[in-house]
Amino acid sequence: MQGCLVKISVLKIIMMKIKDLDPKTNLGGIKVKTTSGQIGYWRSQWQKGVWLTDKPAGDTKVSPVFVDDIKEILEWEVLTDKI
Repeated sequence: MQGCLVKISVLKIIMMKIKDLDPKTNLGGIKVKTTSGQIGYWRSQWQKGVWLTDKPAGDTKVSPVFVDDIKEILEWEVLTDKI
């Protein structure tokens, strides 16, 4: 019986949060994960939260995500490489 050579590649995952981005970064269309686990694409923000969509562009369902303090959003994870 011949041996098999298996190539294993290690994928290094770097977790980035919104606070790690350049302050000039446009968040429109960026895929994010909230601290409560909700995943969506950033549409816009207001004093009490953020509007997230289920798709990056076009006519999509928009959902509000309310926060007690707008600074909480800085802890959300960035799930896209389009930055």
